[in-house]
Amino acid sequence: MGENNKENILKHLKGWHSLSLKQGEALSQGNLEEFTRLTKVSVLLQARVDDLLSGLGSAGIDQASLSLLKEIQKIQTGLVSDLRKDASELSETIGVIRKNKNSLKGYRRTQTPAPRFKSERT
Repeated sequence: MGENNKENILKHLKGWHSLSLKQGEALSQGNLEEFTRLTKVSVLLQARVDDLLSGLGSAGIDQASLSLLKEIQKIQTGLVSDLRKDASELSETIGVIRKNKNSLKGYRRTQTPAPRFKSERT
């Protein structure tokens, strides 16, 4: 079971690695729907790998699995930093739009009031 388990771990890690690369491509192309779909699949694979690794312990992980985990970590770190950068840019843009909208409210002119006529006595 241990050898088969290591093969399953390696297979799932390779799948997770390829999904992470596809996530990076989808994010760089701006395809958020594809990125979201790939993220959901990636989370499922991560849970499977976590279950398999929890049964092995730290001594049972081989070098190929470790190197794949490190590479996946680098890719995921890059994805998170790209998402943070995009979120901050979006936040700044929303702030500018909100500021412009509020300043436009100040420039709106009300209708001109009707002229006042003097009474007949004056």
